[in-house]
Amino acid sequence: MIIEVTGDDRGVVVRDTDDLKRLHVEYRAPATASQRTLTDSHLCAGVDDNGANIYADVLRQVAGSASEPAWHRNFDAMLGYAEGKGWYDPQTRIIAVHVVTNADVAH
Repeated sequence: MIIEVTGDDRGVVVRDTDDLKRLHVEYRAPATASQRTLTDSHLCAGVDDNGANIYADVLRQVAGSASEPAWHRNFDAMLGYAEGKGWYDPQTRIIAVHVVTNADVAH
């Protein structure tokens, strides 16, 4: 799953929602503008040069389908994996996500 920060009026878009084996933020605009856009989004609890803190419940809501129980089980499994790596805090329900800049993204 990819949280894409665009340089246009779409702002923040979650794509590849069925790929729960990966999760990162992609900046498609300059980093400073992307950080501002992500900070203003309902997904983000905070952002800095090293990554973004994403609200898991909001991500689930915007990316998941309520009619697909298997997707939600897989999302929970992703959170469990992230927790084991220290990337997810079940108390705050925040996921630490790394950021890929537009220079790093394959076009």
